[in-house]
Amino acid sequence: MKLTPTLDGGFRIDTEHDGDWVLLQSIIDDADPEKLAHQLSESIASSEISEDWRDFVLPDLIEGFNSDLATVREALKRANGGENPEPIHVPPKESMAWYSSLNQARLNLEECFHFDLNVASKHEDIARKMAFLRSRIYLELQSLILDRALNAPDS
Repeated sequence: MKLTPTLDGGFRIDTEHDGDWVLLQSIIDDADPEKLAHQLSESIASSEISEDWRDFVLPDLIEGFNSDLATVREALKRANGGENPEPIHVPPKESMAWYSSLNQARLNLEECFHFDLNVASKHEDIARKMAFLRSRIYLELQSLILDRALNAPDS
């Protein structure tokens, strides 16, 4: 997979083999917007504040997370992954939705698997190792997107 900056301040993703498509589709599968939003809610300790959070902030947070994920889903759909996939073009206005979706997926994987330094142990199950690798790739993609956003011509 190649991630290339574009002149308009966005980026382009070119897949090189089927595994790249599997990885990109995994962003959708690994993210769990509602679960992440509720996890953030659990950090609100005061019952008075937490009630307002649940009533006013949580629905918007879930909607925002779902909207970001829908942006990624649509970009993948437009690229028509399969036999002859098109490059995925991500305009600047969609960059943060990609960043958010990658973050959702990464945080959800870390919550599910509780990664630590021993994840590469030969005794680990393959699902956990694969989740760890996806999480690291998501983090790298986030870093590239953030770097691109901070260095975009209009920033």
